[in-house]
Amino acid sequence: MLTPGDIASGPKQLHWPVELIRLEELLTTAQQYGPRGDMEKQLLKMAATHHPEEKRIHEALVIGYRNTYQPSPLARTLADWLKEFPRDWLALRWSAELAQSYQLHDEAIRNYEQSLAAHPQQLELGLKLGKSGSKARANRNLLWNGFNAIASVSRSRSRRSCTWPAVT
Repeated sequence: MLTPGDIASGPKQLHWPVELIRLEELLTTAQQYGPRGDMEKQLLKMAATHHPEEKRIHEALVIGYRNTYQPSPLARTLADWLKEFPRDWLALRWSAELAQSYQLHDEAIRNYEQSLAAHPQQLELGLKLGKSGSKARANRNLLWNGFNAIASVSRSRSRRSCTWPAVT
């Protein structure tokens, strides 16, 4: 049985595999400070070659990109994650949040719905889905009202008689 003293002495003292200790260090660093340089390349390569811890690698990369406000690599990593694990609720949730931040409400709704279907216990997802749905409806109404206003102005202009000055 492990005691707190055993755990405090470190994973090396517990004879954990060195490669897993190194991976854990990489994942922790990526999450806290953002993936960058050789560490980022190494983690991306591990994910691309279907490492046994591929999901955890994707998760750490996404957390790191989110924490360091790197939307482009965040989007790429989420796409890769969902390509390999299309029903992973966490990847779907974060993909929905990213879409929502770019006002892509239809995509956000789709991803929230899939995430909620995969993990129905996450009540927060239902709230986010509702919020995204109401924003999408508001945007559609705003767009529709804008089209109606333009059409109204266009109709009123076409009803006016246009008189052109005579050319002399």
